[in-house]
Amino acid sequence: MGRLSVTAALAAALAGCAPTARSVLAPRPVRAAPGVTVADAAPSFPADPVSTARRYPRAPDGGVVWSRLPAPHRTVGEPMPEVRTIDDARALVGIRDRRAPLTVALAWSTQLTGRPTPAVSSEAALIAWAQRAAAWRAVPAIAAGDLIVFDRAVGGARASLIAVALARDPRGVVEVLYLGGGVVRRGFFDVTRPHTVRDRGRHVVNSALRHNRDQPPRGTHFLAGELFAGVISTAAPR
Repeated sequence: MGRLSVTAALAAALAGCAPTARSVLAPRPVRAAPGVTVADAAPSFPADPVSTARRYPRAPDGGVVWSRLPAPHRTVGEPMPEVRTIDDARALVGIRDRRAPLTVALAWSTQLTGRPTPAVSSEAALIAWAQRAAAWRAVPAIAAGDLIVFDRAVGGARASLIAVALARDPRGVVEVLYLGGGVVRRGFFDVTRPHTVRDRGRHVVNSALRHNRDQPPRGTHFLAGELFAGVISTAAPR
């Protein structure tokens, strides 16, 4: 057999093995199960994906907003919910509040204790009032509604954060509520273990009070127990 005949025979054999255009491009027929119509068994796809995407909200740059996840913090209307119990206070965590942190702390203290707080406009004035009224405590003999003073928590300033005491657990850890970065937050501290973040049971002992970009310089303190400065009690002195 000549070289040309062998080549032609090989080409014919390969052509017979190749799939036809119909077998490559045409979809396989759908075989429905007994009792199921072919229309029910066939997969369904959107006829026009572009029109489907148009039903979604648009981003400012014209893109499609596929996610509708809620914001990480909650926004409530005015006025803010009152704090009558400890559970009321805990329910506020995560709510945005545009008021000054000191104003919020004084309001929470009054709502929890039923006692008026001084009409002061700064943390320094609050401490001066507490010292004159014999309400300043260097050791946290905590009662719900007491005002907890922390140094260097915001901007490295003295008495820069005022929180409200909620409770003390059997370990001696104090739970506080405060407004940080415009959001209601809950923290914990223990002045007897100021450098401990968690105990052996992995429970929080001291929270990190700094937030957002207000981070401490290298080598400085940032835990609540390290920044604790004192307690202001609104109860009448004994």
